[in-house]
Amino acid sequence: MRMVPCAIFVGVDNHGKIILFGCALLRNEKTSTFKWLMKKETFDTIMKRPPTAIITDQDP
Repeated sequence: MRMVPCAIFVGVDNHGKIILFGCALLRNEKTSTFKWLMKKETFDTIMKRPPTAIITDQDP
């Protein structure tokens, strides 16, 4: 079985509740893959607005 990294996009709605905006299954955890995911065109397709903060698990 192959492990597939998952990027999860969550946020806070107008009522202060945490909600899931979207997620992406990634081929690998290379820098180039995350650059593709966070690229303006890709991210705008998923979220429609730029993020105000990005939090990661601090992997290299």
